[in-house]
Amino acid sequence: METLRTSGIVASIRNGSGGNDIYTIINKGSAVTISSNISLSLMESVDVEYDESFKAISVQSNGTADRAIYDASVSALVAIAEVRANAKGITFGQMVIKEGGKLVNTLVDNAESLLRSYVTGAPLIVRFHNDGDGSTGALSLYRALSGVDSKVFAEPRQSSWFMNKSIAYNMESAYADSMMLNQYSSIDRPVLLITDFGTSEESKPGMDMIKEKANVIWIDHHLPYQGFGREGVNYINSWDFGADSNMTAGALTSLFSQAISGTDYGELIRASFISDYSKYADVNDADAVRLATLLDYMTAKNRNGLTPRQMEAVISDKEKYSVMFATARDQMDEALELGINTANRYKSSKGIEIFVVDFSPIAEKDQGFPLPGRYSSKLQGRLEELNGERVMTVVHFGNFISMRVSKKVSAEVDILGVIERLKVSSEEIGGGGHAEAASIRVQKTNLKDALRLLLAELGAHQ
Repeated sequence: METLRTSGIVASIRNGSGGNDIYTIINKGSAVTISSNISLSLMESVDVEYDESFKAISVQSNGTADRAIYDASVSALVAIAEVRANAKGITFGQMVIKEGGKLVNTLVDNAESLLRSYVTGAPLIVRFHNDGDGSTGALSLYRALSGVDSKVFAEPRQSSWFMNKSIAYNMESAYADSMMLNQYSSIDRPVLLITDFGTSEESKPGMDMIKEKANVIWIDHHLPYQGFGREGVNYINSWDFGADSNMTAGALTSLFSQAISGTDYGELIRASFISDYSKYADVNDADAVRLATLLDYMTAKNRNGLTPRQMEAVISDKEKYSVMFATARDQMDEALELGINTANRYKSSKGIEIFVVDFSPIAEKDQGFPLPGRYSSKLQGRLEELNGERVMTVVHFGNFISMRVSKKVSAEVDILGVIERLKVSSEEIGGGGHAEAASIRVQKTNLKDALRLLLAELGAHQ
């Protein structure tokens, strides 16, 4: 077995098993992660011999390294990614993104901050929403960091990827992430990156907890709720840069990833537009429609979690891709037909057609796809095809009411304003979303009351 060598500074330590801890050792040209039963300390300067399994054979300590040498090594490793050069190629459809502008500067600053921790072996946790938009962002970041691995690390480094069923960063997530971070010690701070979550008061306790332990990069395109606090969080929202929710979280994360890798993730951006019903979506782009459908299906079906690596395994296999897409398309078509045939039809005080659908018969098929939110968007599109654009869709299931409204009449309906008024009328009602897509959460036993209040607020009658 070949003996390999490296010299550098211990930048991070992960508690291992069997007496072997995991160390990341950096120098100006590379980073190596090895296991060793010889105890090392952060900032220790070492010469290491290791085998092909990255297990230390011998370690020579040269004392504590100078901080300036450490910082120079980190800067050199980050520079390999050429973030500022990559950012010159960033564009977004018809939106002009100027080099040195606010958006590019924000992407560059956060990309370099993430990379500084990443190349030193500090833990990285990525959480993404379980739909086509969130998963496109996760895929672009995974691809970008894989490129960094090939340039910096002797072997691909490990990060933690979690698909979130909720749009909230709750205390359960915060405790789980904290336990993971407790396994590490590192010179640079850990990073938590979350994408496509939206803001909600439910996230505040968990976020207050985790931001004490890690740098948080939060990429979003939902309009923040009034009073949302950004203190201690690197919050990147399309609304802050002259755009709106149509600039999806998947698109924004893909631009962030482009700053890291220099790669244009246009196919992922176009799929995120389709999945999230952005005004930039091109429904005639067959490849984007296929990818969006596949990702919506995979994120819905994998209830126990899904990683970008698992998604890539399907995307790269033409046969699996084709079979899964066909299955997803057929199940969605069947569900849409059922919804259209069973919908209760109302008309609002402003003459807008409201279709109310009980999702329970679809859920009882136990296929795991589609999920209510994704289904509501697809059903809205189908209803617009059949009835014109003055249409609104209301889908209810369990303690959840999903609403979709066509862009043409979204200002007339003002579903976000409707939700805020319902919150005032009942402490058991919460929710939020976009101008064209929003949801309400209620106590399960009071769903009928909430639905009645919603229809009354809309001035609906049959």
